[in-house]
Amino acid sequence: MHVASAWKLLLLDECNFLKGLSKEQYLEFRDTVIQLVLATDMKYHFEHYTKFKTKVSSDTFVSGCDREDVKFLLAVAMHTADIANPAKPLKVCLQWTELVMEEFFRQGDLEAKLGMPISPFYDREKTSSAACQMGFINVLVKPLYAEFTALLGATATEDCYAPLEANLRGWETHGNELLKMGGVLPGAAAGAAKVNGAAASEQPAASPKGGAAPESEPAAQ
Repeated sequence: MHVASAWKLLLLDECNFLKGLSKEQYLEFRDTVIQLVLATDMKYHFEHYTKFKTKVSSDTFVSGCDREDVKFLLAVAMHTADIANPAKPLKVCLQWTELVMEEFFRQGDLEAKLGMPISPFYDREKTSSAACQMGFINVLVKPLYAEFTALLGATATEDCYAPLEANLRGWETHGNELLKMGGVLPGAAAGAAKVNGAAASEQPAASPKGGAAPESEPAAQ
């Protein structure tokens, strides 16, 4: 539905940036876009995760690999980004968690008002946001992120997987109280100040002429 609507708009003369493509290129682009959008459907999560893990273990994703494998890797990347909230900086993660949970709860309120069974996790009186997030991370997000960041390398592990684990520890330690902490865990500010102070003390003194640091010195983080 969303893809069809988007494609209808795209084909308008004032929106169509694909005019210069050949028929083959156009069809390939369309097929790729559809595959990427469909990859965000959670019903494919475990199927794609298992397939991805198998392909990684067999070193499928190398330069010059089959085009279908390239599109599958793009689809996994899209899905990984789509469920990325638990791996975002804690403050951003909590803001979106509250919004998503409130959306669930409002649907649950409406279901109760209409005399319908309340969907799982949608009952605001019985549902723990922390428990939902821990289940979401442990069952769905963390296994995929472990595989995907390992494929991408150390930078991805540091930037994506490490924050995911830190946020999970926050939920495990503080439960629903984490939502009230404004994205700053107890002791985090002092710890950051200590680290920043130590880093500053290790910086070389500026040259008398204010010149740039020698190229052999690391850039400031």
